[in-house]
Amino acid sequence: MIGYYLWIKLKLIFSPRNNIWGFGALLLFMLFAFLYGIGIATFMNGDFFELTETMRRSFEIGLPGFIAAITFLRGFFPSYKPIRSHFRSFHPIPPVLRFMLNILSDLISGYFIIMASFIAAFFFFSTNAGLEYLVYLILALIGAHMLRRFFQTLFENKIKLDRQSFLMSSACIALLLLFTGLLFFFERFGFWIIIGCFCLLVFGDFVLEEHCRIERLEASQQGKRIETSI
Repeated sequence: MIGYYLWIKLKLIFSPRNNIWGFGALLLFMLFAFLYGIGIATFMNGDFFELTETMRRSFEIGLPGFIAAITFLRGFFPSYKPIRSHFRSFHPIPPVLRFMLNILSDLISGYFIIMASFIAAFFFFSTNAGLEYLVYLILALIGAHMLRRFFQTLFENKIKLDRQSFLMSSACIALLLLFTGLLFFFERFGFWIIIGCFCLLVFGDFVLEEHCRIERLEASQQGKRIETSI
């Protein structure tokens, strides 16, 4: 089902019959992103001028941070973009699959295709970036979107955190801070710590969305009981 949905979404995006101007703009932005990726890779390779190790390290840390920042802020600037869940609780699919399809629907969009073109160009033309750094860039892109979706779900649904949810959120934040602290003390384990933080973020987003679904169902049932009694 996931593969079929992925194929349908890509077919709609790259079909000029649906929106010829949107299709042309997408190709143009993909080209620009690809050229920017080549340019930044060439710059970090030191082909323009010799970079010191400190400068190269700063750019290596700054690039994932920049990708994460613009991905997170695009939901709020220049205008607020509410989250979309194409698959709702009334669809006859398991909760995990519903969550995966909603995330996949977000990721198969013009912005993420353009950013994927940038990251691909940077990786293939960089002489210093390895596979591990590519994973960092992808996690920064997807993780920032997951974090934005988490906060928007929290605010848009006006979640009333009960004791259980508060304890769970506190545990997740504590683990996240713990993993971040370990990153500075055990740099060689940094890759797996970041993977763990990403998985924790995905799990927290899934639990929050399911919590919202349960609250909406309870509110709906309560409303029906009130109407029936009247």
